[in-house]
Order: sequence, then C-alpha cells, then structure tokens
Amino acid sequence: MTRRVLVIALVAGVAAVLIPTNGTGVRASQVPRLSGVVLGGANGMWDPNDVTGRFDFKWIGATYTSSGEIHLSVSFYDGFERRFLPRDINDSYSHVEVGLSGALNGWFHRQHGRIVFTWGDFGSSCCERASVRQPSSNVLSVVFDPCSYVYGNEIDQAQGVSYWRPRASRATDLTGIVDLASPNCDT
Repeated sequence: MTRRVLVIALVAGVAAVLIPTNGTGVRASQVPRLSGVVLGGANGMWDPNDVTGRFDFKWIGATYTSSGEIHLSVSFYDGFERRFLPRDINDSYSHVEVGLSGALNGWFHRQHGRIVFTWGDFGSSCCERASVRQPSSNVLSVVFDPCSYVYGNEIDQAQGVSYWRPRASRATDLTGIVDLASPNCDT
C-alpha cells in the first residue's frame, strides 16, 4: 500500500505547488527552487482557468497569522495587470472583491499610486483599509486585523468574486469558499 502525502509550498504568500509524494519525501526534480516557507496550516483553493477577462482567479488563500491577523492572497491567470484594478470601489463593471463573512466584503483597488484592500460592511459608511503587496505580477497579498472592524460578524471564510467589463459580455469569476477558524474579537 502506497502512502500519499500532499505538500503545500507557500511562496510569497501564495501556494505555489501542490505535490503528491509517496511518503518518502519530495523529489527534487518535482519542485522548483523555493525561497519561501513550507507550512501545513494554510487554507487555500485553486480555481480553474475558466473565465475570459483580466480577473480570472487562479488561487485564493487565507490564514490567521500568529498575531491574529488575516493573511489573504489571491493570484490570477495570465492577463492580470494592476492598472486594470479600479480606482473607485463603486466600479460595478470591473472589480476584484472578496466576500469575507455575512455582510463583510473587501475590494482590491488603486489609490494614490498603490493598491489597497478596503473592507467592511459596505451597507454602512465605514470601512477599514490595508496596504497590499504585489509579490509577483499576478499576485495580490494583504495582511489585516479582522477585529478592527467587526460589528457582530466574525470573519470565518473568504470567497473571491471578480467582474470584468465590457458590459455587453461581462466576465464573472467566483471561487470556492475558503474556511477560516473564527477569531475571538471580544477579547
């Protein structure tokens, strides 16, 4: 009986390789040079190359850090360029959104020459912002405090949603749901 083990390599905040092994370890010929850390607790989900347009998700991953923050990363198939992210979070024709839990959502957008992640309950007038890193041309990565804006909703999941114009043939991509352990924001 062959024992199979899955190894997730986390490179620059994004799962780079999902490698089945025979239990004896990872063969060097299967793995590219990695400069990151191999972690077993990261939650992520691959998304098929199934949408035309610039915001076709490839992967979404989220995990709690040791300090209680959420590290959220998304990657896209070829065609993604940061200049296509909207400047206005109200751009309903072309945007990248992450549903966080309940009424909480987050949007990646450009602001003053950089990429930011704005999140909160968009039904109200208040939200939080966090700076976004772009470790590679098709990856967005953000770390934010889930307890800085929680009014009865704790973040226990993440799901990517993107829309790409033109209006007549708008492309929409929806990832699967990544489950997270709920933080205790009451302490």
